[in-house]
Amino acid sequence: QTLDRARKFLNLVALLAALLAAVAVGIAARDFANRHLDDCAMLRVLGASQRTIALAYLAEFTLIGIAASLAGVALGYVVHHLFVLLLSGLLDVALPAPSAWPAAFGVGVGFTLLIGFGLPPVLQLASVPPLRVIRRDVGTPKAASLAVLLAGGAGFAALLLGTSSDVKLGLIAVGGFAGAVAAFAVLSWIAVHVLRRAMPSASTAARAPRWLVLATRQVAARPAFAVLQVSSLAVGLLALMLLVLLRTDLIDSWRRVTPPDAPDRFVINVQPDQ
Repeated sequence: QTLDRARKFLNLVALLAALLAAVAVGIAARDFANRHLDDCAMLRVLGASQRTIALAYLAEFTLIGIAASLAGVALGYVVHHLFVLLLSGLLDVALPAPSAWPAAFGVGVGFTLLIGFGLPPVLQLASVPPLRVIRRDVGTPKAASLAVLLAGGAGFAALLLGTSSDVKLGLIAVGGFAGAVAAFAVLSWIAVHVLRRAMPSASTAARAPRWLVLATRQVAARPAFAVLQVSSLAVGLLALMLLVLLRTDLIDSWRRVTPPDAPDRFVINVQPDQ
């Protein structure tokens, strides 16, 4: 039971790590897109086509994905050998060498997150109109289409199921986090709606602090972006909180099932008839 709990705990850690990575990739990609709007508008003015800009960013993100995935795989192998070295005094058997499957799976996870959550906001840079050079209010990234969101969600659900190595555990995680995202989105939409209703009017704006007026108008002007940001950060914080709670629960459960006078020597491979 102890080993089974540890295995499920490590699977949940992998699920939460993938979830946090998805949130980080999505937020970073949208921030990247917002910072390069003017550059792409200038490229459009100079004659660059949408296809050229899209292929350039696709190639750049592909190289970034390859470099980051290889760095993560290299770090994983270093940590693996470090743990083997630390446990060498406790184990009298030679552990099998790591296979290539974890490396391939890690690279696949990286590219799944990159394609599903990183590329959609960045590829919108190709459609920035040249008019943005003189009008800064046009060409801002829009929320991804429903088809893109569904494709990214389906890919991420498949990723969670593959990472969990347990269909039941994976389905529970997918369903739980889908419900959490829906709840966070509804609550944040209600908060934005209340904020828009409570926004200072023209008569009271002069008496309200300037920073408050600007902040409320900025948030209320882009409700979809505010809902997306709040939901992403809330899911990330939820994953971190679950990780801490699971770790504490795992250690407490080990202590509860281990009696104070538990033996420190064991006999193994004894058959029931012996």
